[in-house]
Amino acid sequence: MCFSWKIQVALKHLYHLSVPGSEIPRWFSQEISHFSAPKNREIRGIIFAAVVSLDSVHPGNIPLPEVVGIKGRLLRLEVPIHTTVFNLMGVPDTSEDQLYLIRFPEFKPMVRMIKEGDRIDIVLRDPPYFPGLSLKKRGIYLVFENDDDYDGNEEWMEESQKSVSQKLAKFLSSL
Repeated sequence: MCFSWKIQVALKHLYHLSVPGSEIPRWFSQEISHFSAPKNREIRGIIFAAVVSLDSVHPGNIPLPEVVGIKGRLLRLEVPIHTTVFNLMGVPDTSEDQLYLIRFPEFKPMVRMIKEGDRIDIVLRDPPYFPGLSLKKRGIYLVFENDDDYDGNEEWMEESQKSVSQKLAKFLSSL
């Protein structure tokens, strides 16, 4: 129980996480097609998930410190109003799938700028920076106030009542 709580606390303050894996949490959406905040609840963050593979043969076989070329976009009336390129750290030495989780807290422009009706998606830069870079799966989860505020033991709670960090901890332990 104590170990799980420590993981939960770490995930609550997560900005970037990279682990081998080919799945994203099932409660993430591939895109947010029409943003709408629940009544009387403000958005507190956005968590992006991307499953990426990179051919292990890159120019000169020089190990990469990070992968760039996967973008998160905020679109209003189908026009990109904010785009951010994810710096995906933890590049594997093989072409195995890698799961990246990137959390944007409320002070980041992507979160501050979102308005009712906006769309959020994840795309591969065209053309990609790295030949052989593949975006296999994508997911987005919006964090609203009170979604990640519980600090106690959530082990016996129903899944729908658990904090975002607890759900992430459970997902990561299943990999």
